[in-house]
Amino acid sequence: MKSFILILLTAILLLSSNDLRAQKEYEVIYDNLSNLSQDQAYSKFLNYQSKYPYFPNVYLQLGVISELKMINTDPLRDIEHTQYWANNAKLFFGNFKGFYKENDARHSDFYDNLRIQAANPDKITDEEVMAFADKHMTLCRNFADSTLLVYKALEASKNAYNRCVVNYQQICDDYEDINQMVLKYDNNLKERLQRLENDIDECIKQFAEYKRLLKLRPILNYRQVYDMKDIQIFRLDGLTNCDFLNNRFVIWDYKSWVAEVNKRVSEEIIPLRKRVEQLNAQFEAGLKEYRQEVKPQVLAQPVVDDKFVFQLGHYDNNSLVRDLFSYLEVRRNFMLMAADSLALATDSLPSMMNRRMRHIYRMTNCFKECRSKLDVVRNMVTEKKVARFKDFFQNNYGGFNGMTNYYQKESDLLIGVMNRTLRNFAKYIANVHERQQLPIYSVSNSNGQVPLFIITDSTNLADIKGQYITKHLARDVYGNVMYVAGDRKLAGKQQPFVSSLDSKGSVRWISMIPEAHSVSAVALCGNGCMVLTNQNGSPIANIYNDKGKVSSYFNAPEGKLDAFVHNNITGNSIAAFTSSASEVTVVAVDSLCSQSLRVKLPEIDCVKSIQEVNGDYMIVGQSKGKAYVMLLNAKCEIKQMKNISEEIVCVDEVFKASAQEICIYASDKVGMHYLFIISDKLEINTSI
Repeated sequence: MKSFILILLTAILLLSSNDLRAQKEYEVIYDNLSNLSQDQAYSKFLNYQSKYPYFPNVYLQLGVISELKMINTDPLRDIEHTQYWANNAKLFFGNFKGFYKENDARHSDFYDNLRIQAANPDKITDEEVMAFADKHMTLCRNFADSTLLVYKALEASKNAYNRCVVNYQQICDDYEDINQMVLKYDNNLKERLQRLENDIDECIKQFAEYKRLLKLRPILNYRQVYDMKDIQIFRLDGLTNCDFLNNRFVIWDYKSWVAEVNKRVSEEIIPLRKRVEQLNAQFEAGLKEYRQEVKPQVLAQPVVDDKFVFQLGHYDNNSLVRDLFSYLEVRRNFMLMAADSLALATDSLPSMMNRRMRHIYRMTNCFKECRSKLDVVRNMVTEKKVARFKDFFQNNYGGFNGMTNYYQKESDLLIGVMNRTLRNFAKYIANVHERQQLPIYSVSNSNGQVPLFIITDSTNLADIKGQYITKHLARDVYGNVMYVAGDRKLAGKQQPFVSSLDSKGSVRWISMIPEAHSVSAVALCGNGCMVLTNQNGSPIANIYNDKGKVSSYFNAPEGKLDAFVHNNITGNSIAAFTSSASEVTVVAVDSLCSQSLRVKLPEIDCVKSIQEVNGDYMIVGQSKGKAYVMLLNAKCEIKQMKNISEEIVCVDEVFKASAQEICIYASDKVGMHYLFIISDKLEINTSI
């Protein structure tokens, strides 16, 4: 029992000695506080706390210093440190309450620097010390919470405004000027403008909330106000940010700018787009009238006026739409002339000859103007210019890809119209029925469907219906497609084919050509056709019967097939080939496909056409910038040869007008076109 009492007394003495040592070290720091800065005092008290964690007074001192640091920190510029000191202060005040022991306040001299409210300053009670700690803990908690609300409101306003600046900068980067922007207005831009408007509204709303909270919890000397500034110059105004912590700052009025943009779009751009659609629809309606061969009404009315061009130029100065419509307006005139009775040739009155020839001449000039305007359109097509009227070009022309193919399609259309006029003129001379324009594709049936137009290298094969790629066509005297040759698209390769069509444009049969590397030409041959192929480097002419079977063949000369004609009565044929050295070889083949004759023609280096006239063969060819007409007998002997004209350099069209005459449509060095009617005696009648 005595030993226990001795141990207990020893422990009490040790604890008392430790408390006494802690108190003495605390007194040293406390007595020197007036000579210490806040940071120095905080550091010394913190070191003391780590050494004597159970001494309560140090927590009260650390709490008060943390509170002062919290209050002296700018929460709008350094919210993290504000929250840090607030949390430290709450922690230290809480630790003080936890470690405080009854009657610790009797050492009132340790609290003199804190100015604790007490009834008797010389004798502070436990309740008064606890009230002090509770009061300051609550003050720190309220300060931290309220300043955080103020900070978040201002940050929300700043962040919303920053989003405005970034959004507006991106809009400026994406468009060359304000006119380009409103011209390209779409759902994407609409959403971006809506976000811009929403963000500036959010900015103003949050700033108002910040001002309301600031009245409840004033922070230092912050009393900010802002001024709204109009955006007047696109890509210059509205790009700079601002400091929301300045007493007075400027923010850009994005809301009014968005409203002005939307107003321009609704009052000017949308009506302009509708006008573009209406004019384009009028052009299409006029073209439809021509194709339907009804009396021109829409086609006869001019479409584009100066007012529209001015309105368009205001927003789209270097405009693809303008050049497209300029072309379409000339095309409308061209179609109007093509729909004229002078071009349709529904009669055969010889008294109309001169008028019709003059009309064709005027059409030719208009055709040239169309091609020139179309060249301008082709050179104007860029993704950027198409994007200015994105929906219009996408809905009406297939977008950028469609416009890149537009030149070829329109060229085919113009050439088709011009050729139709020439054919009509030929039918007028020959007094034959007018030939209707060919369909684009054959009539679909169980034998398949083939394109009735030549598919060029620039044609997008994805746009072609079916498996067949047409490379060569053979037409009858009326221009109807009788045979089609080309390639069939197979997996990983292409296989040549030849196809026969009936008078209704339906496929009669399709024959594949497995041994041939390529098809060079196809031509009518009796009840069948001749197909010129390149087989292992050797030209072979295969004769197909009306069942699609090879009935015979002959070895053709090297070179390309320029012209071919077959006599259905005798079964004899004559073909002209031009070699790579520009040597023309004429081959006569009898009904058994035996080469009866093979001769080289002088003077000409390519053949444009072979026509049978009264048992002889009339050959139209060219050489060294001159055009020639040559008459051969059945033995391929030259009976007569004549230079058509010293002015002619290019033969454009050759067609048979009657049993005794052919027609040649040609042009000179300056592009002037001529129409020649040549008799079986090579007598030439010329009309410009």
